[in-house]
Parts: sequence; structure tokens; C-alpha cells
Amino acid sequence: MMSLVDSQNIHLSYEKDAYYALSGQLGFNTIATLLACSDCLFKHSSQGQVIIVDCSKLSHIDSAGIALFLEWKRKAQKAKQNIQFKNLPKQAKAIIKAAHLGNILGENKS
Repeated sequence: MMSLVDSQNIHLSYEKDAYYALSGQLGFNTIATLLACSDCLFKHSSQGQVIIVDCSKLSHIDSAGIALFLEWKRKAQKAKQNIQFKNLPKQAKAIIKAAHLGNILGENKS
């Protein structure tokens, strides 16, 4: 495991083979830190590889966090990669559903 972002409220670690783990509070106050590290998500994976971001340890997420996911999705497409967000908290699923973003972020289940 290699820590890529380790601030007081948000943590992003590279676990293995394009598998990342997010923990803490993902929101307006923490996305700038993660946005600055966006490129590190893509440097450890090759073109065509699926990048997995495990969100099971997020204690909070708001619409700013969902906007960050959309930006990461855009960057992945530009790099000819795919990114998937796994184990989304109920908060995230509710925001994605309300904003009709299920097809974009891969959260198509109700």
C-alpha cells in the first residue's frame, strides 16, 4: 500500500494493480487535495486497464465529491482508460440517482 493523499480528512492510497482506496470525508473542503493528485491515479495503470476506486471507507460524501468522480471519469476517458467506483456509500448513490448520473458513473441499480 502506498499513500498518495494523506490529509487530516481524506486519504487516497494505491493498494495494487490499479486498485485504490478512498477513506475519510469527500466533499467541498477536501476535493482540491484529491484533484491535485488526479494524475497519480492514471500513472500506475496502463492504457485500457480498469482503475478501481474503493469507496467503502468514506464516512461522508457530498455533491462536490460526485463532481470529482465525474472529473476522474473524464480524465480516464482522455487517457483511454476506464475508472470504476466500488462500494459507494448510500449518500453517494442517492446523489447519483437524484442527478441522473447512474449511466455515467456506473451506478445503474436502484
